[in-house]
Amino acid sequence: MAVAVVLAVAYLGLMVLLLVLRVDVRALVGPFSLLPAPALALALALAGVVAGFLTDYLYPTPRPRTR
Repeated sequence: MAVAVVLAVAYLGLMVLLLVLRVDVRALVGPFSLLPAPALALALALAGVVAGFLTDYLYPTPRPRTR
């Protein structure tokens, strides 16, 4: 989850920086359509939460060592 939040914050920061510098993102990425910054940031954070949950849920439980 932490990685997803860092990516989301970095993406938001980059979009704000490009907006302040008046850089047209479409000139950089071509004809691809980008999600609005808040929507993509939320999607990244939610994907991180789901990935973390599935990792913890599907990880096999350690078996106790018996002598």
